[in-house]
Amino acid sequence: MTSMPIPCPCSPFPLLTMNNEVIILEHPSESLEEYIKLGNLYIQQQEWQKAIDVYDRALKINSELVEVYRNLVIACQKLEKKQLSAEYQYQLFKLEPEPISAEEYYSLGNELWFFNRPGKAADCYRQAIALSPHFIEAHSQLGKLLTQVGQQDKALHVYQNGVERNPENFSLHFLLAEALASQN
Repeated sequence: MTSMPIPCPCSPFPLLTMNNEVIILEHPSESLEEYIKLGNLYIQQQEWQKAIDVYDRALKINSELVEVYRNLVIACQKLEKKQLSAEYQYQLFKLEPEPISAEEYYSLGNELWFFNRPGKAADCYRQAIALSPHFIEAHSQLGKLLTQVGQQDKALHVYQNGVERNPENFSLHFLLAEALASQN
């Protein structure tokens, strides 16, 4: 049975007990290990917002904590904080790019674009294309995003690259033709 945190009157953090281990968390120490342990406890107890708050403090000490980003994504999804979840997912993908599929990068790119993060979305689409050069939708979305942010020359290049790799795809030909026509 997991023990519940017991409030400590001298600290905004609880006395943490897990597996008969007692740790007093004190604010002045701002121990990375303490923040992570407390965040993990909050995740176990499904206290999602508290976990987010504590993990954010841990990331201020060390911003390259893969497991913390994973837990933050889970907590944000549970609270339906989609934009924050996408931001944490992006950081996770940047820290741990190997096991990520082209489709996952593409999906995250769509979320980030929706939340008005065009630079991060473009990074995700580029990663999707790098992993899967024939990924038509990634070429299409990256070109549309670049056009939207006023980078028509780069969009044109993306469409040309997409057509070269997918010569049979009508939609990429159409987008390339539109981009060429808009230049004249």
